[in-house]
Amino acid sequence: MKATLTILLTACLLDAGCAGEKAIRPVTPQEISLQQEVFSELNRLRRNPRGYIPVLEKHKQGFSGNRKYISEHVALLTQEGIKPVEEAIEFLKKAPAVPALKLSDGMSKAARDHVLDLGPGGKIGHFGTDGSSPGERLSRYGKPVGWVAENIGFGDAGGRNMVTLLLVDDGVPDRGHRKKMLSGQYTQVGVACGPHKVYRHMCVIDFAENFEEKVVTSLDTEP
Repeated sequence: MKATLTILLTACLLDAGCAGEKAIRPVTPQEISLQQEVFSELNRLRRNPRGYIPVLEKHKQGFSGNRKYISEHVALLTQEGIKPVEEAIEFLKKAPAVPALKLSDGMSKAARDHVLDLGPGGKIGHFGTDGSSPGERLSRYGKPVGWVAENIGFGDAGGRNMVTLLLVDDGVPDRGHRKKMLSGQYTQVGVACGPHKVYRHMCVIDFAENFEEKVVTSLDTEP
């Protein structure tokens, strides 16, 4: 299992299902809407990488050195400036289209577990406070088959901005987020987001080569 972490100014999404014992807060309609928005943007990118180039061309606007101005008096501080944006555009020119990802309920619950675990305490990282890895969290809700990976982003933005910033991958030498989103190796994805004490919001995106959902059964009892 390979995973890469970076702090990104991104929007987040939430699965509508609960996430085991940690799912103590109901998912809001806004979070559900963001889930669909980000999931749609991710698959839009995968189906037509070149079609996402205009999005990055627009993202190039407002850079001055390592600062990207989103208004006259508000700027985001980046690590590399415009360089990774231009690099991402060149990458998309050669990137082949890959099949759309299937949204997994179980994988989204695993991602939500991590959001609910780290967010309230303002923590970061791929390991939970109980020491769980992404693969171990996925195993709570089914059987991951083959390779799994995880992206995590922090901050505020819309769904398209989240995908854009993960695609640009500022400050990540191996551009791991970009590669995962455009990898044909993965077929299923789980997404979740919620409040973060330090960065306001966090988003967890889990990828799997394949994932077998856990079958939930119930036993009828006498009244």
